[in-house]
Amino acid sequence: MTKFDVRGAIVTHPWGSDPSHLNNVPGPDPFGNGSDIPESCVVDQLGDIYVGEARGQQRLLKFNADGELLATWNPPVGGIGVDWIDLSENQCTILHTSEDNRIRTFDVCADAGEEVGLDFATGLDGPCFAVRIRPGISPVEVMVACKTKVYRLNSSGGTIRTYTRADVGEPSTSAFFAMALDPDRESFWTGAFQTGNIYKIDIETGDVDAPIPFTPTFTAAPNGPSMAGLTVFGELTAGRALPAVGGTVELLGQSQSPGDASESSALDYAAPIAAAVVAAGAVALSAAGWYARRRWLR
Repeated sequence: MTKFDVRGAIVTHPWGSDPSHLNNVPGPDPFGNGSDIPESCVVDQLGDIYVGEARGQQRLLKFNADGELLATWNPPVGGIGVDWIDLSENQCTILHTSEDNRIRTFDVCADAGEEVGLDFATGLDGPCFAVRIRPGISPVEVMVACKTKVYRLNSSGGTIRTYTRADVGEPSTSAFFAMALDPDRESFWTGAFQTGNIYKIDIETGDVDAPIPFTPTFTAAPNGPSMAGLTVFGELTAGRALPAVGGTVELLGQSQSPGDASESSALDYAAPIAAAVVAAGAVALSAAGWYARRRWLR
């Protein structure tokens, strides 16, 4: 795993992981606690990190920001363990794929034995990989990248629309594997596993943001035989989204406003902007006055 600072610069790589992970060989956990081949991670509102294991023990793990293991679970899985994960705004429901044709749910707040929920979606054109809950959308919408297309799903797991290889002009039969939401909340990024072609796609229209129609937004040279990862700096995930608008925000029992700055620089309270996330540590929503201290999101 790799850790970045709030400016997008790499802090450590790999973050405590064992070289055996490069060859998909089960090895020591990236934080030193026995994890086997972490595939994806997501951060909650308190800065704790959920990690899904694709192989090995195929667990869902929770760490704090210092790498201390807080909890482990064994959700039901399909072909490939706990593959890609996302956390809902309620801070309890995890959606995860398992490289088959469904999206499963798991409640990390439930009592032991009651965590497993109903499948969110089934019958997709799998295998399916990256999954994201669109933040700030009501009713809930979910995006998932599968073998032949990216799905936009409604709160019941039904299909709103799809974005196929043919729709965007991808010339290969390569699967759409990775996927991330753009901070503009109106588009997403995905990439073809074998070619490294990267597409920025408008969620409503399906149009590709590219200089020439039906071409990639850009092409990234795969590291080895495939392009398996994609991230967007400033991406807002549902599990870290702040409420949309309204007075001052109450975090960790303390009301924080621009005039209350302490243990933090004045830059944390610079004029709020419309974007929900400027960087992992400098967060704000906007004109109506939501503020969040940098310290809160670390």
